[in-house]
Amino acid sequence: FILDTIDTTLASIFVFEAVVKITALGPLAYWANAWNRFDLFLVLCSMTSALAFTLDFFLGAGTSPLNLGFLRTVRVLRLAQRSRSFRKLLLTLRLGLPSLLNITLLLAIFIYWFAMLGMILLGGALPSNECGVSRHANFDAVFISLLALYRFATGDAWACFYLDAQEAATFGRYAPGVLPPSIGLVHVYFLIFMLVSLMMITVFMAILLQYYDIQQQLIVSSAEVRQYAGRAAKAARRA
Repeated sequence: FILDTIDTTLASIFVFEAVVKITALGPLAYWANAWNRFDLFLVLCSMTSALAFTLDFFLGAGTSPLNLGFLRTVRVLRLAQRSRSFRKLLLTLRLGLPSLLNITLLLAIFIYWFAMLGMILLGGALPSNECGVSRHANFDAVFISLLALYRFATGDAWACFYLDAQEAATFGRYAPGVLPPSIGLVHVYFLIFMLVSLMMITVFMAILLQYYDIQQQLIVSSAEVRQYAGRAAKAARRA
């Protein structure tokens, strides 16, 4: 009840703000500003969700429509108007997006290739515990293999799975008819995967830092602007 009240209150505030702005500025002037269009989109999403919940309640459909109110959290991007540091971060992401997409695509291909290789080497290992081979992390299907490798690439419990895979290979803890891999191949598989994935993630961060540094060099500080204005004024007086 409390969360619903807060959600309704915030939605009402945003609707009131949009109405006041449209009334004060006029529809054309309001629409000319990109941030105003952004706010209006969020307001319409909130009103659409409220209308859907109202119809669902009175019609008794019981369908639980999607609440688009969570999109209001995107309003934090408006901090870019007032916060210079936040604006730098957004501009860094925008400038580095092509390079980030390239390294992300390369990482996705790398994970997919290792998922296929993992299904060949580690597929069929029997679960032991939630930390190692389990229903949440195994190489018995493509989708779960991709999820497991993505989890390992972030450093989440990869060592535990690695040790459990060694144990499964050593003691033959595999489904009947599945030939366990050699312990050496398990070592090579995990060490190469973690090394390359960490290198790619490091490159990802290096790209962000590079573009942030480039942006820092391009930004003119207020002191430099005042200094240039003073020199220009002196040159104008001399002329």
